Amino acid sequence: GTTLTLTEAFLSDLRGDEICSRIKTKLEKNIPLDDQDLMQLIIFPLSYGDDVRKQLAVREAIDLAEQVTDQSALSFALTGIRVFAEKVIRTEDAERIERRHGMVKAIEPIIEKAAEKAAKEAAVQAEENTQLRIAKNFLKHGTEAAIVAENTGLSMEQVATLQSEAVL
Repeated sequence: GTTLTLTEAFLSDLRGDEICSRIKTKLEKNIPLDDQDLMQLIIFPLSYGDDVRKQLAVREAIDLAEQVTDQSALSFALTGIRVFAEKVIRTEDAERIERRHGMVKAIEPIIEKAAEKAAKEAAVQAEENTQLRIAKNFLKHGTEAAIVAENTGLSMEQVATLQSEAVL
């Protein structure tokens, strides 16, 4: 599960330029952002005094967020930027987040299905490898092919192939 920890912080204490630079460096080096990085990415635009600078920082935060490769972290960052910067975000930037967030939501099921399919295929392959290993052990100890096939679920042809392969 997720554990939340509350820490009092003042936006005026944040150094937006340093946060932005650190996150940019991590992304350039393909270092995943941790939860603290994501939260700072979301709120650093609000550390600036005037609205124009905040708006520029929001755009910069969106640019950085779009470089995040983890889809759930990307979704979290975009949603957070949108919510936290609500009073200063320009309409075009809010629409950009909504479009990007919509794309993320649209591909999430595709990614999940691909991951499920890969996991199922890996499980099937592991099971087949286990059955082959068991069959080889049975054959090595002189067990009849029909008994090996019956107890491993392999076909007689597969068992015969195993028998004809290199010395068991």
